[in-house]
Amino acid sequence: MTRLELNEILVCYAQEDMGYARDGGQVAIAETLKGLITLEYSNDCYEVLDRLGDSITGLMNRQDTLEYLMGVYDCSDVEVIG
Repeated sequence: MTRLELNEILVCYAQEDMGYARDGGQVAIAETLKGLITLEYSNDCYEVLDRLGDSITGLMNRQDTLEYLMGVYDCSDVEVIG
């Protein structure tokens, strides 16, 4: 898989997780570089919490959240070529 293909997939995953948080107020995300995290949504802002409920990121806008999630998903089993 190329880096471009991986990034396209990560964008889709991040947008999907952000949609779940928007619809339900929060979503738990497993298999990240930080372990289990929770993405919360309120008043057009997102915040990532660790498994104990402590804030990792503080409040973020949509773009910052997208970039954060793309960087925190565990892709260690993906072989990137090129």
